[in-house]
Amino acid sequence: MSAPDVPATPSRRSQRSTAKAADALAERLDVLGQVVALSDHRLDPAAADHARSALDAARGQLAVTAGNAYITSPIDGVVAGKMLERGDMAAPQIPLCRVLGVDRLKVDIRLVETDVPKVRVGQDVVLTMDAYPGREFPGKATRVLPYLDPATRTNGVEITLDNALDPKTGQRPLKPGMFGRAEIVVAERKAVLVVPEPA
Repeated sequence: MSAPDVPATPSRRSQRSTAKAADALAERLDVLGQVVALSDHRLDPAAADHARSALDAARGQLAVTAGNAYITSPIDGVVAGKMLERGDMAAPQIPLCRVLGVDRLKVDIRLVETDVPKVRVGQDVVLTMDAYPGREFPGKATRVLPYLDPATRTNGVEITLDNALDPKTGQRPLKPGMFGRAEIVVAERKAVLVVPEPA
């Protein structure tokens, strides 16, 4: 069982390049500070004003780069793991954390070849989880992959189900990574005659 997420793996190369850029900016601030200090004596007024403007812009850029920031996720969910710690250098290309949306889950199952023609998108599915014996969770087949896995000769099917809050606990009962069983209703017959097996 999985959930939509924002996966992340920080790149050491991008962290090093961000650190180098911050060091270069700090050096630039030092040089510009020296130029501004000397500007009253050695530069004409226009050059001094330009140097002061450049120093103010560099200070503003450093404040944005090194300052605290509020981070928002593009999806609602829970933080499943953070990639950076306090004091680490953050940059747009370096993911900060992994966020999982747990209100709606996706279940991946595998079908053997003989069952492939029986399953299609939109069919009802009933899931039972080892963690909740006797409890059923309804879902729907939302995707049937158009190919077989050559290693296992099975066909992947994605099932989507709502993970509503449990009124007793106030928590969502299903967690990404749980194991269970899926029953797919492939046909229904109504008003038919049923004969007991021993007869």
